[in-house]
Amino acid sequence: MPRSTASFIAIASSSVIALIVLLLLSGMLWTGLHIPYEYQYDALFSEAQIKGMIENGWFLHNSSLGAPAGQSLYDFPLLEMIDNLLIKVLALGFGDFGAIINLLYILSFPLVAATATYACLRMGLRPITSASVGIIYACAPFHFLRFEKHILLSTYFTAPLSLLLLYEISRQRSAAVSVSKRHILLSVVTGLGGLYYSAMSCLLIAISSFLASLNEKKAALLVSGLICCAIAGGTMLCVASPNIGYWLHHGMPRTFERRPDYVERLGLTISQMILPVPHHRVPVFDEVRKTFDTTMLSSLMTENDDATLGLAATLGFLALLMAPFIRPLRNIFRGRMVLSYTVLIALLWATVGGLAASFSLLPFGSVLRSTNRISIFIAFFSLCGLGVLADRLIRRRRCKGIKPLIWAACYVVVVVLAVLDQCPDTFNVPDARVVAHFKSDEALGRYIDASLPDKSMIYNLPYVQFPEGIATGVGDYDEMRPYLHTHHVRYSYGAMRGRGANEWENRVLGAGPNLAPALKQLGFSAILIDNNYCDQSDSTLAQIAQIVKQCHATPIFSPDNSFVFVPIH
Repeated sequence: MPRSTASFIAIASSSVIALIVLLLLSGMLWTGLHIPYEYQYDALFSEAQIKGMIENGWFLHNSSLGAPAGQSLYDFPLLEMIDNLLIKVLALGFGDFGAIINLLYILSFPLVAATATYACLRMGLRPITSASVGIIYACAPFHFLRFEKHILLSTYFTAPLSLLLLYEISRQRSAAVSVSKRHILLSVVTGLGGLYYSAMSCLLIAISSFLASLNEKKAALLVSGLICCAIAGGTMLCVASPNIGYWLHHGMPRTFERRPDYVERLGLTISQMILPVPHHRVPVFDEVRKTFDTTMLSSLMTENDDATLGLAATLGFLALLMAPFIRPLRNIFRGRMVLSYTVLIALLWATVGGLAASFSLLPFGSVLRSTNRISIFIAFFSLCGLGVLADRLIRRRRCKGIKPLIWAACYVVVVVLAVLDQCPDTFNVPDARVVAHFKSDEALGRYIDASLPDKSMIYNLPYVQFPEGIATGVGDYDEMRPYLHTHHVRYSYGAMRGRGANEWENRVLGAGPNLAPALKQLGFSAILIDNNYCDQSDSTLAQIAQIVKQCHATPIFSPDNSFVFVPIH
């Protein structure tokens, strides 16, 4: 079979199989698309972004949030341009934020499998090995654990292409600077991957090309790497040009004020990477993970819990770590030691106490605070390392007599076991709580739209800063929920903190129990109270009761009692 045909079959089959695996393991085959698979925390922010794109054409300004001025997201760079364009395309066929975020998550599996398989083929792995790596990588624990709560991280299909660029630049043999058209294209794709993935890719490319230039004594390797980083960085700047223009006019945002200690709290830990996935389907492995989680310092149990590699990638990871020090492994990876060095670079940078912690003390050094997210780059090169070992095993003289069908069966067994190992036993949709909350909010949204005139303003109580605000008993972005189900009213929640759009709220809050008359003077027609906030203390409950009394209207509770809607008469 011609190699081009075999490569096409490998890419197509890995994409289809990854999609089938997702649908079977999650139960998505038997569910609709209308209700999002996740409906809390950061998923709510992404769903609001998608709804804003449907209604306003793009996400940078949304008049239905942050009333009265409206919500501006210029201070919150969402540079994942490929994802945003995919959302825009999906919005042409679906006017439903739930269907769009679900489809984006579903499509991310075949897309990741395709790009990973293509990258492996370019690295010289066999088609069957490349397809196997693509399927396993698409079904990485990272993909299941991030889910829709971090949908723009779950769509990591640009990561293999960025690492392919790193691999090819570091292995160039020419003494002259060489940046091909494919490298330029891969650099542009790298720059379109979003702030975290693009910045991490440029970091790894720059350091790897520097080390390669020292090892090969060729300055051209470093120059080629820096040119690719410049192209990727320039692409990022183009994508961020609306944000940059806004900052030049209005000043830098407070949303970039990240505490340096968060880089440590959100750093990578090797133990969490190599341990079994949380809620493992094998009881012994699940018990090991639970024991670790209950004894681990709570300060380190953050989103780095999602950095688990899975058994297959862990084997490749350990092999790459040992390759520089063990001669047989060094011989196997001869010509491909860039895999090992890149993993070591990523570890030195991102682990707790690593170089990123020192870098965070510099101005804007803590913007990329969640260094644990580099784990998905480590996972890909680790699986590539495992693929190199598999290809070497097939080429061994004693194994050449084994029939291709037997090898294919072995690959199938490995892929099946790897995927089952990586997918948490609790990963299934729809979640009954999600359905209950969604339908309750949907009913409340219909009532609000029917009871208030167009463009009416609703004040969200309690006041919660946006983004990443905290209020006792209220989940992050919970106040987005009613907005997702209304079409003709505006909400106070969502005004960017640190800007004039939310300063009036600080003044209004000084009215205390007299909040309702103050809001009426400002043109608000109703108050929407998060009922979880009311459950906190007797004093809070008494204050809320006084505010409701001054509205001179009967409170309307959502079916699940999450929200209380009170018109101001």
